[in-house]
Amino acid sequence: MTWYWFPDNTVLCNFAAVDNLSLLQEILRERGRWTEAIAYEATRSARFYPDLGKVASDGWLGDPIEIDDPVEATWSSGPAAPYSAARDSNR
Repeated sequence: MTWYWFPDNTVLCNFAAVDNLSLLQEILRERGRWTEAIAYEATRSARFYPDLGKVASDGWLGDPIEIDDPVEATWSSGPAAPYSAARDSNR
């Protein structure tokens, strides 16, 4: 099974702020992906960190993934394990 990493916009901005998106790209080793929401946020953040504008055109996070099924959008801690507030309250 291949594992993918989904850096959020804060991660992208932090690497862009220190002019080192290439380091993030290297760390992800072609396993980085992003969602449409993150791609949108990165586009907006490119006003402050222009290098973010190149992430999409360089293609190292692939095409933005659209999540339109509420079940797919639910966070899980493992295969077929839906999030449970009751489970977290026991910690």
